[in-house]
Parts: sequence; structure tokens; C-alpha cells
Amino acid sequence: MDHEKTLLLGNQIIERLKRVFDPEIPVNIYDLGLIYNVS
Repeated sequence: MDHEKTLLLGNQIIERLKRVFDPEIPVNIYDLGLIYNVS
């Protein structure tokens, strides 16, 4: 996979992760800092 496609896919994954919220507080798991790296 070329670099451009890899960046696009990584951004798409991050956008999806921002839709997953912690069940106890109204903050998504990405902004909470639970995701350190997408590779």
C-alpha cells in the first residue's frame, strides 16, 4: 500500500474511533487518549 493510501486509511480509522464513547463519560476513546497509535 502506498503512503497516501496508508494516511487516508489511518484518518478513516481515527474518524471511526471518535464515534466510540466511553460508557461512563461522554468522551470518545480517541480523545480520552486510549488510542496511542494507528498502524
